[in-house]
Amino acid sequence: MIYKKFINKSIRLKSWDYSTPWWYFITICTCDRINYFGKIDNGKVILSEIGAIVNEEWINTELLRDYVELDEFVIMPNHFHGVIIINENNNACHGRQQLYGSVTRKCNRQNLQFKWQPKFHDRIIRNEKEFFNIRNYIKENPLKYDLNFKIENVNTS
Repeated sequence: MIYKKFINKSIRLKSWDYSTPWWYFITICTCDRINYFGKIDNGKVILSEIGAIVNEEWINTELLRDYVELDEFVIMPNHFHGVIIINENNNACHGRQQLYGSVTRKCNRQNLQFKWQPKFHDRIIRNEKEFFNIRNYIKENPLKYDLNFKIENVNTS
C-alpha cells in the first residue's frame, strides 16, 4: 500500500523578510473553529470573556512595543483579523506570537478553556488599494458573517 505524505507548504512570500518594517494583515483562528470569542448579533460582535481578553491583549501589543502600531482589527466568534504595522526591523512576529502567548496565559490563569489553531495567515499589504480593501473587509466582516449564518440556517431548515 502506498501512503501519500501531505506537506503543508508555506504560503509566505519566500523572497520577503517578515521582520521588515511594513504593514501586515494577519488572521488567527481558534482550534477547530470553536466560537470561543463570542457571537454576532445583528451584525455586531458581542465578545465573550475570552474575546474580551483577546481585545485587551491586542491593544497591549501596541502599548508594550514601541515599534508596533495597530490599525483596523476585528474579533470574530472563532477568528481574529488585524492590521499591524512594524516600524523598525526587530525580528518581530507581527504580534501573532505575543497575542498567542498572552491570551493563552491569561485564559489559563482564569481557568478558561481555550485553544488556538496552530497555524495562522499573514499577508504583506502591497499597496494603498489593497490596504483600503483589507480595511473594508475587516470592518464588514461581522455583518457578512451574520448574513452568511442566517442564509445557512434558512437553507438547512
